[in-house]
Amino acid sequence: MRTCQWCQLDTIKEPASVSWIFLCNKCYHTIYVDYYRSIFTPEEFRKNIDIVKAIHEIHEKKKNEIELNKECYICLKSFICTTENKFKTLCNDCYKEYCLPFRGKVTAAEMADIIKQAKKMREATLNNNLRDGGADDTGNQE
Repeated sequence: MRTCQWCQLDTIKEPASVSWIFLCNKCYHTIYVDYYRSIFTPEEFRKNIDIVKAIHEIHEKKKNEIELNKECYICLKSFICTTENKFKTLCNDCYKEYCLPFRGKVTAAEMADIIKQAKKMREATLNNNLRDGGADDTGNQE
């Protein structure tokens, strides 16, 4: 057994006759295949792995430093997320209130329906408050 030269965590289980394997299965697919296969042959990648790791680390940090200003789908307040979590559609408060209780208990389609229903409830509450002459209730208690 050998240790993966990229993550240094996983051991590589292969017959002793297979000497060219130097990455664990996860690193092979998420690092070499996804990023570097079109640039390096496996042998070139193995020879330059320390340099490639350093460059990869710099690119990943820069990619995650970019901040996006998005609008929450339910409360319409703006929130900031990074490119790493650019898929987010809800601010942290709405996520905690409407999604977290259902996490792991519903499918993605059911979660989308829950979010749509929460948005409709929020809009109905705001419309009722405006019709009744009440203050604009954003749901925050700051």
